[in-house]
Amino acid sequence: MNKILSIIVPSYNMEAYLPKCLGSLVIDDKNLLLGLDVIVVNDGSKDRTSEIAHKFAASHPGVFRVIDKANGHYGSCINEALQVAKGIYVKILDADDTFDTVSFKKFLSLLESLPCDTDMVITDYAKVNDEGSELGIISYPIPAGEFLCAKKLVDSGCDMAMHAVCYKTELLRGIGYHQTEGMPYTDTEWFYLPPSRSQKLYYYPICLYRYLVGRTGQTMDMSVWIKSSEKLEHLFWNMLSTYKIVKADSSYEKSYLEYQLCRMLKLLAGLHAHDANICSALAFFRRLEKICLKYSFLYNGLDDFVLFANSRLKFKYVRFMVQHKWAALWCMISVRIYRKLRVRNK
Repeated sequence: MNKILSIIVPSYNMEAYLPKCLGSLVIDDKNLLLGLDVIVVNDGSKDRTSEIAHKFAASHPGVFRVIDKANGHYGSCINEALQVAKGIYVKILDADDTFDTVSFKKFLSLLESLPCDTDMVITDYAKVNDEGSELGIISYPIPAGEFLCAKKLVDSGCDMAMHAVCYKTELLRGIGYHQTEGMPYTDTEWFYLPPSRSQKLYYYPICLYRYLVGRTGQTMDMSVWIKSSEKLEHLFWNMLSTYKIVKADSSYEKSYLEYQLCRMLKLLAGLHAHDANICSALAFFRRLEKICLKYSFLYNGLDDFVLFANSRLKFKYVRFMVQHKWAALWCMISVRIYRKLRVRNK
């Protein structure tokens, strides 16, 4: 039977979450279920992750399969699975997240009915806590239906996320998609180059993905973000290198890539503003100054930034530091003084 969708499940020491994750994919429609190709990539786990995955493969032959490999981080799991994916479309599901099973059934039915030239499908997703309670639903400011991809994403100002997107497998293979290996946060690349190369997207406003937030040690934890700022910056340079190599076929494709680069740069600026190592942060803003002089769109994309959390004081923080050599040092010292005063007054 032809597979309509491959789901890649990167997994490292996920024994506590994997049963619920994989269980959310088991729908009650046998024909739709057989159209699934679930690839669990065990990234050198030291717990029962592999055992749990193999049990699902044994109980649902032809639907679940397992790749056991040495640890290589998130990107290596995606690259490994993409080589063997059988589905017409492909989507990622992190092992500590789930799909809404009812919505998933509707989503598979949609994929079966889509025109063959649909390259990308966007759905809504929910942020949930450990108890499964919804903390908010992320939807997109576009009407349901089919559109020209890059143009619609640029015009609507959509902030893409890995949880929302699904691609045609041959699109990814056609552009030679390869995710950076050996480091975290590379899911950013999943919605960077591929949308700019997609011709048609379909937006289906159904809440499919349930994204767990607040888990201890999660890479999205702010303290982990700050500690990983060097790796995030390395990822930014990789994305910028791709931008320099790729020749966009339209101004919309180019604008989409530039928008995503600006998003990443603003994130880095915010993290370095709270970096305990002032020398390291200052060095970053010196690098930022040089790159903004070379790529004006990065400078133009740096808009208002909130210097002090939970306050009304706002100004063009990043621009100010690019324009004034020692402003970064002054701003970072000010942030630390402000935070200490807030703690003292509590």
